[in-house]
Amino acid sequence: MSAREVVEPFAHGPLHRKETTEFRSTWLASSLRSLRQRELIDAYRAQLPPAYHAQVLESVAGQWLPVRVAVAHYAAIDGLRLPTKTAFEMGSEIQNHAQSLVAQVAVRMSREVGVTPWTVLGQLRKLWDRTWRGGDFQLSKTGPKEAELDVVAWTVASSTYVHHSMRGVLEGIAAPFCTKVYARDLPERSSGTSLAFRIAWV
Repeated sequence: MSAREVVEPFAHGPLHRKETTEFRSTWLASSLRSLRQRELIDAYRAQLPPAYHAQVLESVAGQWLPVRVAVAHYAAIDGLRLPTKTAFEMGSEIQNHAQSLVAQVAVRMSREVGVTPWTVLGQLRKLWDRTWRGGDFQLSKTGPKEAELDVVAWTVASSTYVHHSMRGVLEGIAAPFCTKVYARDLPERSSGTSLAFRIAWV
């Protein structure tokens, strides 16, 4: 096994973790769009507690919302019991739709020579800070074309949908810069508030 090299350490160190408190509604709007495209929005609304209907269904992209809204949102999607493949596809669509820093950088860098998934993975800290307040992650290099991502203190990590859709998000980030990319979860390093993934590409 290749030696692990930490390329993006935990921002506050492994022992100083702050649970997620807020999130940017851009990702919320994108997942709602995916639900509407699949004609699942009515079933989703039935799963979502009425107290959150206005905050979720009338949200505007770019707002900061309490993380409890994200928890309710993902719990409602979990209630739909979507196939793993559908959750993965929705995660990929969220990455494609979201007007994130990574998406903007990807468009610009796609015209440059020598760009690899490492280049865009190096932008994950900026993406995280634009999307979540609290929580943290560490990105490690385990091979020339293999990375591992550990996300901690992430309040929504217990969601089955988040678990599967994050693989789609990660593959969507790396796909423009390689022939093929594979993202899989590492359940032995996951818990109620943490997830871990391995990303490999050719």
